[in-house]
Amino acid sequence: MRWMGRAGICLVFGWLSGSAFAEGDPLQSVRAEMALWLQTMPAAGMQCREGEALTSLPLLAKFYQTRRFAPVWFTPQGLAAQAEPFVQILTQAVSEGLRPEDYHTEKLSDLLPALRESRPPYNQQAAVLAASAELLLSDAFFLYGTHLAVGRMSLEARDGAFYDPRKAYHLNEHLAEALDQDGVFRFFQAWNRQDTLTQGLKNALRNYRALNDRGDWIDIPEGPDIHLGEQDALRLPEVRRKLRALGDLSLAGERGLEPWLDEEMQAALKQYQRRNSLKTTGVLDSATVATLNRPLENIVRQLEINLERRRWLPRDLGRRYVLVNIPDFLLRLREDDRTTLRLRVVVGKQYRMTPVFAAEISSVVLNPSWVIPTQIILKEKLTEIRTNPDSFFSKNHILAMKGREPNIEIIDPAGVDWRHVKKSDYYEFYRFRQEPGPWNALGRIKFVSPNLYDVYLHDTPQRELFNESVRDFSHGCIRVEKPLALAEALLADPLRWTHERLVQALAKKPEQTIDLYTPVPVYINYMTTFVGDDGLLYFFPDIYHRDQELASVWDRPLLNPCQPTATPLL
Repeated sequence: MRWMGRAGICLVFGWLSGSAFAEGDPLQSVRAEMALWLQTMPAAGMQCREGEALTSLPLLAKFYQTRRFAPVWFTPQGLAAQAEPFVQILTQAVSEGLRPEDYHTEKLSDLLPALRESRPPYNQQAAVLAASAELLLSDAFFLYGTHLAVGRMSLEARDGAFYDPRKAYHLNEHLAEALDQDGVFRFFQAWNRQDTLTQGLKNALRNYRALNDRGDWIDIPEGPDIHLGEQDALRLPEVRRKLRALGDLSLAGERGLEPWLDEEMQAALKQYQRRNSLKTTGVLDSATVATLNRPLENIVRQLEINLERRRWLPRDLGRRYVLVNIPDFLLRLREDDRTTLRLRVVVGKQYRMTPVFAAEISSVVLNPSWVIPTQIILKEKLTEIRTNPDSFFSKNHILAMKGREPNIEIIDPAGVDWRHVKKSDYYEFYRFRQEPGPWNALGRIKFVSPNLYDVYLHDTPQRELFNESVRDFSHGCIRVEKPLALAEALLADPLRWTHERLVQALAKKPEQTIDLYTPVPVYINYMTTFVGDDGLLYFFPDIYHRDQELASVWDRPLLNPCQPTATPLL
């Protein structure tokens, strides 16, 4: 509907209040106000109500049109009993790593007390306030439910791909059901994720926020390294206090804040260092002191960001799946909510980042060949091809091919003057395939998981890289420490594909593809905090600087703030 001006609005209001709703309905004035606003104001480009930006306008309009604009947060007796408890749920959104201010909590806290004391039928001024409260409550329900389901950040702000695109979660149906069954609290309890990772991160967020609120997290002074048996009356008591607060040093049998580094404290330091991706020495060194001095508000924000990343994953990851956490440099095969296989991985370099995505591992390829991506040829191999082609092709067991699919053929590289081949011709005509063998960049095993990025798990001949603590050396694909163990676990076929049978097939040399009976989901994830199988909270280096990127936009409002209005809507 086009903008009509105040006279037109009054005519519509008169028509709505006079004919659209049943006579004697005590909420008739509220329904008329909602119908008027939803059918006119959003069409005029106004997304604000009581100075609050509404983020779910299409869903609100659809929901209330199907109900002929009947309120759900008001009854013929007045404000519904669940309205104020629902606002309390919203104010506790911080426990989920979310921002209560996104859900109109301040405005609703102002509106609801006055409406609690009034009873329908409402005069025009009260009807405007009731309609505002109704729309803000429902908008908060839809928005909070969406954030719990798929995250609060816009798709543009997300670091990499997303797993579960925003889709209809039938929140309009859930709203009516939750209120009809007197169960808003029970609905959100069930709607929230209950997996161990989510719950562990929420517990950590609560603990770190409580530590931050105490205001006594003081910095440990710098100084020389402190080893087992050494003393430092200035620094070690504060280190002990922090390790106890973080759960690394047991409170049981506490003897006070002793100024020496004994075996108990050494064990606590080792656990803390292991949890924080530091060298596990048990020595109080400068890196450990710097981590212990990290501002707690920064850790709180990191936990909020990683809870958000968990929401980008599907709610149900499956009974059996592969999870690769990029900053952790680890692959986990998870079955029935426990890790059955844990392997080191090598991920992409800073300038060739491994993307975040979800796929399914559908097959295992033994003795794979490798068609080298043209970008790698141009960026890393072009000089060698032009200056020493014989060595490039023979030393690396690479075949040259020319043409386009399906008419591509193997050619003799000696018949091409590679010095004069244009770069564009590498994209148009030439392909390079590395033959199977121990020299192959994919190693002896490749795991096929079709995806938009052409990124997959595979073996590597560079076994020494798995001894590094920071393992970002690849072009984006994920190199696996023990691919044979992973292949055996994924195939899960002890009759046809035992360990011995796989070894025999690898020894036969020809390329062989083995389809999995049931494809296994694989999630390539990026989380800089993670709850391990031991229940401990781990922190990993932000190797792609994605925490910083998300933190810079975390506090931005979801919509442009509304400008305060000098006069009421009517």
